[in-house]
Amino acid sequence: MSTMMVVKLTNNYNQFINLTGITVNVNGNTYKSLDCLNSIISTGQSTLCRIPVSISTSSYLSNIQISFTPYKSSIYEVSNGTVSSTLVSGSIPINNQLTYFVEKGLPYGSTFTVNYNTSTNSTVVSSINDNVSFDLPFGNYYFSVPTVNYQGCVSTPSPVSGYHSTGVGELIRFASNCTTTFSETGLPSSQKWSVSYNGSTASNSTGSSIYIKTKNVTNAQISYTAIAKNDNLVCVSYKTPLVRLGGSYTFSAWNCTTSFSESGLPSNQGWYVTNYDGASSTVVSTGSRISILQYDIPDVSSYTASSSGSPLNELNCSSSLPGVEQGSTASPFSPWTCTTSFTESALPTGSGQYWNASYDSLSGKSSVPNNIGIVQSGITTVSSFSASAVSDNLDCNSQASSVQQGSTVSMTPWTCVTTFDSGMPSGYNSYNWRITYTGTQSSYSSVSSSIAITTTGITKVSNEPVTQGNLNSVDCNYNATSIGYLEGSANTFNLNYWKCVTQFTESGLSSSSEVWAAVYDGSQVVGSNPLSFNTIPGNFIAFVPKDFLDGVSQKFTQTNSPSSLLAGTSGSVSYSTNGVVPPSGIIYYAPITISNGQGYSTPNGFQQMVIINAPDFSYYEASNMQNVEFFYANGQIIPSWLEIGNNSYSSTTYWLKMNSMNAYSSETIYMGFATPSTNLFNGITVGEAPQLSSTYGEYDNGAKIFNAYANGDTNPSDFSVASSEASGSISQSTGVSYPDSASGSINALYDTGAFFPGGYAGYSDTVYNASPLPNQPTIVETNFNIKNALGSDNGIAGLGNYSSVPGIPACSGNSCSGSNSPPIWGIGTQSGGQSTDCGSGGCYQLFQDYMAGRYLNVDCSYNIRTGRICTSSASGTYSQGNNEQGSVSGAWQYAELIYDGSSTYSSYVGALPSYIDSSTGNSASVNSGFTFSGSNLYITLLSWTSIGDSYAYKDYFNWMFARDYPPNGVMPSVSIGSVNYAGVGVGSGNSGTYSKYFTWDGGTSNANYYASGGASSEDYYLYDYSGATEVSGYTNSYCPNSISTKSLNPGIYSISIYTYGGGYDYCGDTMAELT
Repeated sequence: MSTMMVVKLTNNYNQFINLTGITVNVNGNTYKSLDCLNSIISTGQSTLCRIPVSISTSSYLSNIQISFTPYKSSIYEVSNGTVSSTLVSGSIPINNQLTYFVEKGLPYGSTFTVNYNTSTNSTVVSSINDNVSFDLPFGNYYFSVPTVNYQGCVSTPSPVSGYHSTGVGELIRFASNCTTTFSETGLPSSQKWSVSYNGSTASNSTGSSIYIKTKNVTNAQISYTAIAKNDNLVCVSYKTPLVRLGGSYTFSAWNCTTSFSESGLPSNQGWYVTNYDGASSTVVSTGSRISILQYDIPDVSSYTASSSGSPLNELNCSSSLPGVEQGSTASPFSPWTCTTSFTESALPTGSGQYWNASYDSLSGKSSVPNNIGIVQSGITTVSSFSASAVSDNLDCNSQASSVQQGSTVSMTPWTCVTTFDSGMPSGYNSYNWRITYTGTQSSYSSVSSSIAITTTGITKVSNEPVTQGNLNSVDCNYNATSIGYLEGSANTFNLNYWKCVTQFTESGLSSSSEVWAAVYDGSQVVGSNPLSFNTIPGNFIAFVPKDFLDGVSQKFTQTNSPSSLLAGTSGSVSYSTNGVVPPSGIIYYAPITISNGQGYSTPNGFQQMVIINAPDFSYYEASNMQNVEFFYANGQIIPSWLEIGNNSYSSTTYWLKMNSMNAYSSETIYMGFATPSTNLFNGITVGEAPQLSSTYGEYDNGAKIFNAYANGDTNPSDFSVASSEASGSISQSTGVSYPDSASGSINALYDTGAFFPGGYAGYSDTVYNASPLPNQPTIVETNFNIKNALGSDNGIAGLGNYSSVPGIPACSGNSCSGSNSPPIWGIGTQSGGQSTDCGSGGCYQLFQDYMAGRYLNVDCSYNIRTGRICTSSASGTYSQGNNEQGSVSGAWQYAELIYDGSSTYSSYVGALPSYIDSSTGNSASVNSGFTFSGSNLYITLLSWTSIGDSYAYKDYFNWMFARDYPPNGVMPSVSIGSVNYAGVGVGSGNSGTYSKYFTWDGGTSNANYYASGGASSEDYYLYDYSGATEVSGYTNSYCPNSISTKSLNPGIYSISIYTYGGGYDYCGDTMAELT
């Protein structure tokens, strides 16, 4: 028999399943269900499936096989489980059979009602394939199933009615027309909203419900996803759990996607929404839209949205949109507010350090190293502009040619202009200067102008040194290369940072390598040309003492020296000198001009007479003139012989042995004075007449001055003596009275005449033959004393041309016997004279009597004993008493014989030399017509005595000399100038301190410091330039002097004396002197 087997399947799977087949085996036969295929059974749900079978009454269901596949949703993953089966009916036969009516498709909660036979049963659908059953006898009965109207679903059964056999399940399929109701809360009013449900979409105004009708639903118990959205906004709500067909659901949690765009930001940048109702977006490229999805929004509202450029792109621009509805597509963000940030990493930090940035006509300021932000609002298009930055404290700037609004830009590196003022005094304004800083050398600029050094590319503003600086035309150089100057700063150099080399060059000193000294800016430099001083810039006082002493006592006078000098320049110092190099020890000197006004030169070694009015120089002279010497300008000492005088004698007379002087020329020599206590007498170059020394002849150097010289110490053997009838003699005498001598007595040559027996007259000749003279014009002088000369004619000074005196031959008839006697020239003191000449060319004698001034020239001798005159060959003349003058004197006198070489003779005898005072003696001049023959002349003393021993002459000679005849008989004139100081001196008769600076070059000799006092003791000092005392002391009263010999280094010294003044001035002003 055929019947319908009903199988109840229960899904124990934890997943929806999709039935793919049911197979039962009854009595070995396999039957497949045509029902339930591709049915979806949810977890825990059951369904009834019918299977048509043919069975006998005694058949039983032996096996049920179920096949299915898990139903995979878009939400859940598949997992393991089982599907169980229970045989609802199927065992036959059954007397009273249980008949099931299984529904399929009714919504849960609805009531499934079946009218079967006469019974009506119903059940509330709570699971898949719920059923109602009837226990009726086996049969075939009428059934009907009413339409189900449940919660928006009208379910129509199928079959609606019919006959159905008992014991066999009947599947009633419902086709439902469902109206599912949706409402919403939270959406803005006056908008549209829609719901998509089970493939249908409906919309309505917000605030109004939406109804979605689903027709012919075969499974009304199924729930579907409902999706609501706002048609005006991008807001979506999803039903969770699923919405049952015919049910209702209120959407209250919305997922809104609010869409944003921007306008005005530059391309290739990033932007994002920074805040929209607490939400922010990721960064997207400019030009791209941004959507912000917000979940579970209970009330879709409007909020202010803010946006910014991406910080990753360093774009600090923001924009705000007020009232942006959630889920809306907002207007583009615009305009923008951009903060353009400027950073720097080069400027120095610290209190008070600020910097400024300027950008698009705006500026900002901040302390270093903080950033500067320049805020710009209302920007519709973010653009790029140039930017600049400057330091408040430094002259530093930075430029950026293109800076995008809202970006962050570093203004490093910097360009700094560092300025420098030289700091030089105004005296340098006419010069130019330049420096080198950070490797850049400036061009020359006026010292009065600043120098600006521009340094570019500075990544760290730092202290950098000035490596070089100088002035043109001035030796001033920057000397502080270790000092750093901050780049961009304004600086004024400290004067101590400059080193100026100031040079002084002298001219006029004796040697190009002469050591000299100068003071500049208070410092002394000693050395040779040039003298260099290292100072700071400035116009400093320069000091060069007026007086300069070299080591050989030559004094120079500074004639030109700057009193001040601009440091770094050069100064010249000029010295002048009269060319005088005083000999060592000479402190003062006076120029003496010797003038030869004649047309003839003086011979070499010429004895120049110099008469000095000694009282004019008494301050400088020792009383005995021992400190006086004469010298040429080059310091060569001129040999001198003091004939007569002292420091109080107005005609103190010197004889100087000088070099030849040209005709009509002048020469300046010098009379030098050492300290009065210095004795320059040495008997060689400086000497005096023998009687002037305390020891007779101690310093007599006459032999080194005159052409021939003898004094009281001369050996008598140096003389030749002869007489006509009896011998005269010459000898040395000591203790001879000489009132004007230093000791009151002297040594003298004692020359005595002949003693003539029988009372006859005779003569005697004395010749000084140790010093022959050339036969040339000559002057002979003697200092003599006639002790006995009554009735005699004494030849006190004379010349002869023979070295020894021959005897005078006697006359024999008209002839003379013996050798011819050469001519003799002499001077006497009274009348008388004799000459013999025997025969033509025979012997003759010429005698010049000073007093008588006569001469005799006869042919034959006058025989002394017989008085006979040979006249047989007489020729010539005889003269006696010619120009007779004067008388015999027993005092010390001076005699002078002048032979001019042309037969003219002059003579003088007097108490003083004729050149001192001719009024104290007598003179005569005779042209004899006679000149000497032969090559030599000698000093000759010729005497004549008339009768008797009592009339024999006795003469003392202190000295005698022969000197050169001056040109034309005229001694070159002498003119004495004022005294110059060979060294440095200071002093005064007034009270007070007196000082004077001088320069000493050291030389090869020591410095002699001399001080002389006035009234009483006076303090004196010699300081070096630093003030250290080299010499100090005090003078005593009564004109003492004090000499200190000091070895001084080259340099500048000061000589000082403090005088108390007043009282008796013993020796003039108090003086302190150095040479």
